[in-house]
Amino acid sequence: MNKNEILSYIKTFAITCLILSIIVGLLIISANFSAKKPPTKKQITEFKTTQISMLIDSYKFQESQNPGNYEVNLKLGLAYETIGEYKLAESQYLVAINKAPYSVFEPTFQLATLYLKQGKLEKAIDMIAKVKEYANDSLIRSKAIFYAKAARAYCERENYELAKAYFLNALYYQNKTDTVNFNVKDELPQVYMNIVTVQLKANKKNRAINTLLSGISITDSPVLMYHLAKLYSSDNPEEALIWFEKTAKKNPYIINYSVYKKTLLALVSSSRAAGDLVYTNMYLEKYKKLNRFILYNILDANDLTVKVESGAYKALPFGIASSVNADISVQNNTEKTIHKLYLIIKVYDNNHLCETIVQRIATQAEPIKPGETSKNLHINAICKKHETKVMTKDIMLSVSAKKSIDIPPVFLENIYITKVGGLP
Repeated sequence: MNKNEILSYIKTFAITCLILSIIVGLLIISANFSAKKPPTKKQITEFKTTQISMLIDSYKFQESQNPGNYEVNLKLGLAYETIGEYKLAESQYLVAINKAPYSVFEPTFQLATLYLKQGKLEKAIDMIAKVKEYANDSLIRSKAIFYAKAARAYCERENYELAKAYFLNALYYQNKTDTVNFNVKDELPQVYMNIVTVQLKANKKNRAINTLLSGISITDSPVLMYHLAKLYSSDNPEEALIWFEKTAKKNPYIINYSVYKKTLLALVSSSRAAGDLVYTNMYLEKYKKLNRFILYNILDANDLTVKVESGAYKALPFGIASSVNADISVQNNTEKTIHKLYLIIKVYDNNHLCETIVQRIATQAEPIKPGETSKNLHINAICKKHETKVMTKDIMLSVSAKKSIDIPPVFLENIYITKVGGLP
């Protein structure tokens, strides 16, 4: 048997022993806890640390056999990072960087990500800025992911200008690949809104408007459009109307329609005062059309009052579940008759969603007139025992409503069922 065969035999034997020890450890844990209570978080952490320590020993052996292989040091770094040994992880990543060929970038990104985790943002960003770019989809993807993480880190520091800058970097690289499993444009609107909030607190309205315009040009976000409309509404109703209408085309359910209506009425008033009959009639027609849309589609939380006629829960035989029963209705607080209304009831036990009930309670045949209360909606839900928890008094009904089945609901109220008993 030659030297290479002996080394191969030793390596195979070591890996086999490692796998067997993990299996035995899992069997011991399973045996201990199947007969007793489930493992604590501390016990699970200790078990994982033990297994990772064994992996580290295996990697160290592999490194002694392949001293020029950067991938082993990269694995060692990942293992140390997993158990919180950041100094050791950093040293292994640096060794991997020094060993790796010039075109290999993974160790650099891993170390930079570790620096982000430790709050060393500038050091991490400086490392990635020095990585030479070339036509490699994996490299482009890595840069998109890294810059998005850096942006989120700056958000946590409330440094929104730098967060915006690095999100834009991430977006630049995201647009060059289709392998990134998130969309930077989903996160950018909130960053722009945070910047606008700071600017408005400093009474810099014009800067806030420019920030919103810049954000809209990049994200096409209806949230930014809506806030721009609100900023314009106080002194530039014509411009406000443009952005209210653009928002409504994208997402009409985020708008405060009282502001939208005041904007149109202001335009009606100014056109009438100027003697411009054409524009006066145009704005009046827009106002009427908006009111019709609101009547059939838009619901405000203050439009309805939730009423609970009765509510109770009881444990079913063998303790496998609980039965929840309640009768719920809503009062119409508006001055208009409601001909179409859906209630959405989500039944929770200990914050665990048991069941979702969607029921239409207002129709053309049975409308809810102003000041009147709807018919009762009877809830009969089953909350099954989940995880290790027993059924408790933490039964909650989350009540929402909407005027059309295909639009987002409006949250109304959370109702807690505390009475124990049978059918109400």
